[in-house]
Amino acid sequence: MHYREEWLTPEDTAREVGSDRFSRLLELMETAAEPPDLRFQFVSEVRGLDYVAEVRGEQNPSVS
Repeated sequence: MHYREEWLTPEDTAREVGSDRFSRLLELMETAAEPPDLRFQFVSEVRGLDYVAEVRGEQNPSVS
């Protein structure tokens, strides 16, 4: 399965990652048979669950 969203600014991205809707997506990802490949592609870098943890103020992301 491939799921994609696009946001215009880093602030929009951070707001979405901190949302309740994104929390539900993370919960769904935790049920996957294999760890999902989550990527945030910015113009200058590509980030993964470390970005989620940073935005949400978490030490260890729950899905790896």
